[in-house]
Amino acid sequence: AVGEWIDLMARIEGPLAPALNAVYCWYWNIESGQNLPLLEDPVSIRQDKTVAQIAPSGPDNLNDSILQSLLQGIYSATTSVDIITPYFVPGEALEQALIIAARRGVSVTVIVPERVDSFLVRHASRSYFDSLMDAGVNIFQFRQGLLHSKCTVIDRQLAFFGTVNLDLRSLWLNFEMTLIMYDAATAERLAHIVDEYRQQAIPLDPAPWHQRHPVSRFFENITHLFSPLI
Repeated sequence: AVGEWIDLMARIEGPLAPALNAVYCWYWNIESGQNLPLLEDPVSIRQDKTVAQIAPSGPDNLNDSILQSLLQGIYSATTSVDIITPYFVPGEALEQALIIAARRGVSVTVIVPERVDSFLVRHASRSYFDSLMDAGVNIFQFRQGLLHSKCTVIDRQLAFFGTVNLDLRSLWLNFEMTLIMYDAATAERLAHIVDEYRQQAIPLDPAPWHQRHPVSRFFENITHLFSPLI
């Protein structure tokens, strides 16, 4: 058992709502053969509220837009990168981005649940911990249940929030939805939530972690090879 599932949701009002509905209708039409209207009214831009965009992703999008946006955000970070994800199998591109950010002095924090509901994901995720911690990335394990929230906050100014896990399947194969928020006040609210999760998590100590049982290392190395399929 992994314990209670802990998640985070957003209520969307204003111009983003019909855009989100249009994405839903688009995929519904593809799967069902129906013809739901995508947008009945033009989307208006409001200057008095949060600046954000809806970013869908999936195997029909060959541009890897979410992955590229995340990479750009991490490479542009100057002070902090805070990540919450239940399934962490970042792949080489994200792994290197986090390592480079940490080595140039950015505070990089990754919060993951201590226990997840997948044996393969658990070991594949841990196969990345050594290189990340050696570079100075702070890894926290949440022990109060399966932390299912998914967000990335850059410099407490830019935030990614939605359904995307930082694993290769979610980034490449699954149909996902991400809300990208360019509003500092909203990003700061998410950063406070990240801080609350961090207070309920245990920092992973590199020294004892490097001394873990060889059997664990074996499973981690094996599952690492299958990371793109997990």
